[in-house]
Amino acid sequence: MLNLTVIFIPKRLSGIEMLSIILFSHALEVLADYIFDVMYNMYGYFDKGPEWWSFIYVYGIYPAISVLFLNFFPYGKRFMKIVLYIAAWVLIALIFEKAFLWSKTFYYNSWNMGYSLVLYPGLYLALVLSNKFTRYLVKKVQLKW
Repeated sequence: MLNLTVIFIPKRLSGIEMLSIILFSHALEVLADYIFDVMYNMYGYFDKGPEWWSFIYVYGIYPAISVLFLNFFPYGKRFMKIVLYIAAWVLIALIFEKAFLWSKTFYYNSWNMGYSLVLYPGLYLALVLSNKFTRYLVKKVQLKW
């Protein structure tokens, strides 16, 4: 459903930006899952141990959420508007997380929503910085041509 939304929304991002966002969000997700799931066993998807179903999250949800977040990000707006935008997306992420807990497709061991509340703003900020860097690189390459 999220991927269809990404396909049909009016785009404010270039193709290279979307590709960069998807690859960066995937790398960020793999790193976070390796640390918090594999190394510290703080949470997991579906059942304990490797699960093919976890690819639903890796490829079906995280990239789409990242593209949607950055597609509507208020670039060039006042600081407070940016803070409120990120806070709204943190709330959306917490609602999704709660729904996944209820559906038993995601579980906590020693993790809790307080950790997510602290971590999500940093992850969203990392997406913004990554996209700004992508835009910088694209402009730099275009100037050379």
